[in-house]
Amino acid sequence: QIVSSTEILGGHINFNILATTTKFREGNPKAYGAYLDAMQEATDIINKDKRAAAELYIRMTKDKSSVDDILKIMNASGEYNFNQRPEGDMRMIQFMHTIGSIKVKPESWNDLLFAMPGK
Repeated sequence: QIVSSTEILGGHINFNILATTTKFREGNPKAYGAYLDAMQEATDIINKDKRAAAELYIRMTKDKSSVDDILKIMNASGEYNFNQRPEGDMRMIQFMHTIGSIKVKPESWNDLLFAMPGK
């Protein structure tokens, strides 16, 4: 390995972020809550048994990699955290602001993201 993503990005960042509107979130609290619960359940499954998660990933995506290759990626030292916490979002937001994707730079990730219930 020559360089890691955390070295390039200056630390961890979120890999997936759910996008929705306040209108949808407030108008569909059961659907929104069910999605959050499912994401937490998936995260818990990954952290409990990464081998089973890697096997499921290969089965669902039809990826040709071996389970051991996927596990090597998942377990790469310091590369991936499987959690539901915002991490490094302000670094990405700063970059998006710099290139003009975001016209007004938010002061905090709270200006763009909904807080996770119970977090």
